[in-house]
Amino acid sequence: MNTKYEWEGGDADVIPSFVVDDREKTAALLPFLLEYGIKLHRARLNAGDYLLHNTILIERKTAEDFIQSLMSGRLFAQCRKLLLSNYRPLLLIEGNLFGTGHKIDENALKGAVLSIASAWNIPLIYADNAEESASLMHLLYNQGKACAAIPRQTYYKPRRHKEKRIQFLQGLPNTGPVRAGRLLTHFGTIEKVVMANAKALTSVDGIGKKAANKIREFLSG
Repeated sequence: MNTKYEWEGGDADVIPSFVVDDREKTAALLPFLLEYGIKLHRARLNAGDYLLHNTILIERKTAEDFIQSLMSGRLFAQCRKLLLSNYRPLLLIEGNLFGTGHKIDENALKGAVLSIASAWNIPLIYADNAEESASLMHLLYNQGKACAAIPRQTYYKPRRHKEKRIQFLQGLPNTGPVRAGRLLTHFGTIEKVVMANAKALTSVDGIGKKAANKIREFLSG
């Protein structure tokens, strides 16, 4: 199906070299990609936003989207889907994470970034704006054939994964290693902690109403 971006046709016998998730059709970087002469194939991706040479899977997030995903609990679910895809995952962050105006603790943002890189083993790349994002993708696209020749790694659960998740949760207000451990044990995942309301948080041993409200206020921006 054609749009104003002149999408490449969907020939079932040919694996397209640059696939864009069809939910990204209004992304600001698409016109910049087309300036490089790249033919874009639109399709629904189960994970990520851009698939290069059927090998490199990129999740692109603006700074605003990154923070909203973190606060809603979507961020780590998306990281899991990237790893389960069995492609080579990358997370592209576009813009300044610390300049969005959200009242979110700087250490929590840094903790999220460190968690993605260390606990989830997903490389992160950064761009100032959509034009630079397109430039980076163009470079990755040109390097794609060489990357495609390298065997893919299958998903695995990193060692000491629980410890790394506890470390991330310590970025919450008044949350040391003991409270972080109790939160993780009670809810099971970081996503569920992030999505829990204040009442649910008070059901965790050692977290009172005041502490729960501070955590919820912090997560709500």
